[in-house]
Amino acid sequence: MSWNEAKPAEKANETGSQCTGSGSPGSAKHRVIGCLWDPLMASRPSERTLEQKQRAHKFLHELALPDGVYSKYLADSENFLAAAARFDKTCLPFRQLRWMKSKLFGRSLLIANFSSYQDSALADNNDAVAHSSMEVAGIHSPPAILTRKREGSVRLYRSILEHECVHIHQMLLGRMPKFSAKRGGPFQFLCEHTQLEFVAYYLQHFHWDVYDSKTMRGMGLEEWCCFRSYVSSLERTLLHLLSRDCKKSSLEDFLRNTADQLPGLLKPLGFSKETCQFYTGIFPQHLAAAWSNVGNLALQDLSMSNLGVLQKWLH
Repeated sequence: MSWNEAKPAEKANETGSQCTGSGSPGSAKHRVIGCLWDPLMASRPSERTLEQKQRAHKFLHELALPDGVYSKYLADSENFLAAAARFDKTCLPFRQLRWMKSKLFGRSLLIANFSSYQDSALADNNDAVAHSSMEVAGIHSPPAILTRKREGSVRLYRSILEHECVHIHQMLLGRMPKFSAKRGGPFQFLCEHTQLEFVAYYLQHFHWDVYDSKTMRGMGLEEWCCFRSYVSSLERTLLHLLSRDCKKSSLEDFLRNTADQLPGLLKPLGFSKETCQFYTGIFPQHLAAAWSNVGNLALQDLSMSNLGVLQKWLH
């Protein structure tokens, strides 16, 4: 297991090259919002419209961390690094704990590399996930990115890491939604989670042009990001609804009312009226697909009663 405990301004980025820029992590140079175009980012930035560029800049501005928040994050991260370094490395859940400088934000964030998906508990074999905290012998880390280095495109992998950097900033700013099983709570969670995912997907795909039109099913940037955000958020919502902590009545209410409420969620994100109507009509298919994607993940904390309700509704 390797360690990298140098100061964030000295960290190497994911490609192995030295991070650019100078000054301490909290200096003015590190407060610059946005980033330069480079080979790991979109190869055709000029093809983005002015409206798209303005939206991306707006999202970055809204995600900027106040100096005090980032300073506390650095201090908490250094404390966790120091604590983890005192343990036998073979007993730790990760094989490497290090800093990664985000190209979107110009600031360094904590990242933990794992040897396997099983060790890192990465959902559904995701390549990376933003986690609110890791624990080592009762010592908790601040938000960090968990990842297992993937094979294949370096640009795609980098874009995934930057997507998770967005979520780390959202966590540090206190914007991550909390699930509530009260009446209307699951749909509210779906709405809020979709909105946060949309920001992450938008910044990822605006800056890293990693998918072709076939993969994107002919969708434009906004519609593709809406689709990905909605689907992933539906999966997360379903996991909560199927847990033992959620009452059967909450799931029944969600199944009964969500399809008719979808236009109120999707239209503000950029879906046309016709697309909203289409999504309303195929909500059962989307829900079935969400269950097929997350079913194995829910087995340990699954309510058999809630699962029976879902299966009956789907069939």
